[in-house]
Amino acid sequence: MPDPVAREFFRRAAEAAVRQRPPGYRRPADPEGIRRGLLEENAYTGYRAFQAANRSRRAAKSALGARARQVSAALGDHHCRRSLSRPVNPNLAVFAAYWNRGVACNPAAIAAKLSELAPQIHPVWVVTPDNAPSSRPTPTTYFPAPAATARCWPRRSTWSTTSTSPTRS
Repeated sequence: MPDPVAREFFRRAAEAAVRQRPPGYRRPADPEGIRRGLLEENAYTGYRAFQAANRSRRAAKSALGARARQVSAALGDHHCRRSLSRPVNPNLAVFAAYWNRGVACNPAAIAAKLSELAPQIHPVWVVTPDNAPSSRPTPTTYFPAPAATARCWPRRSTWSTTSTSPTRS
């Protein structure tokens, strides 16, 4: 949109914003409040500068988040590779149900029967941190999903789940 047209649109939006503002309305003290204030003051140049600064802030935040995810993935890969170099533990069975939400369904039945038939096999449940406290009906080991992916998955001899294979979260 050409700059003169954008300025005219902004001027009309500013008039409408002032006209439609409820009595006693107080702008919030956040970026939306700053944006609203610039609009109500018909400060087109300031509004555009604020938009540019906010775009830069979001891009920097996104780049930092992407780098943090890369570092986290590399660290997880390192742990997984280290676990893969160790021998498979024949007495380790890993279970998960409904995307790591806790002890439930077929994996729970299989774990119960396994403990009856082969008590030497140690059951490990993969659960999300939010669901770990509510998933402790039996004395066993619980790992949060990312740790279990790196520690248990490469070394297990048995795996039972109602969802897909583990992923890092």
